[in-house]
Amino acid sequence: MRYCIVYLLFGEAKAAHEKLTAEIADKFGVFRLNGYFPPHITLRRPFETDSIEEIGSLVDKFAEVHSQSTLELKGFNYFRKDVVYVDAFPSLETLKTIEELGISLRTFPGLEFDDFEKELKLHATVAYKDKKIEEKFDEIWDWVSEKNFDFDVELDNISILKKQNNVWILHKQYFLK
Repeated sequence: MRYCIVYLLFGEAKAAHEKLTAEIADKFGVFRLNGYFPPHITLRRPFETDSIEEIGSLVDKFAEVHSQSTLELKGFNYFRKDVVYVDAFPSLETLKTIEELGISLRTFPGLEFDDFEKELKLHATVAYKDKKIEEKFDEIWDWVSEKNFDFDVELDNISILKKQNNVWILHKQYFLK
């Protein structure tokens, strides 16, 4: 089964993210992220495992001893010309928590890591998974650059998403103390 580990957005930031992704899909005719995965920031890219309960136990123990911390979601950026996202700026405490999560996950046998994990760029994707984004990138970028997205949020959860029937759904959520 395919999983990924994320921070799930809540409240006003979640609502604003959902609204923005819907507007992009409607205005530019690109893939609608709403319904494909919940608004989130990826902490560990997708992976395959038959041992999710053991990974969940590791994350649960991690969450029990780590405190909530702050993260600022502000402005936009992109990867190549096929992914548009909201920038995420972690506090030093948040960055330390995420780095320690990565260290903990590296102790799990069979969970592979590569350059993506070394240079983790925290972000909340608002447009991707569609060749039309590349074709319409300049138009999308000009439009989204005029938008305001600015939220201070608490990194209060570490969640495991599961890909089921080609959609990412919540498998389990762990709250930081």
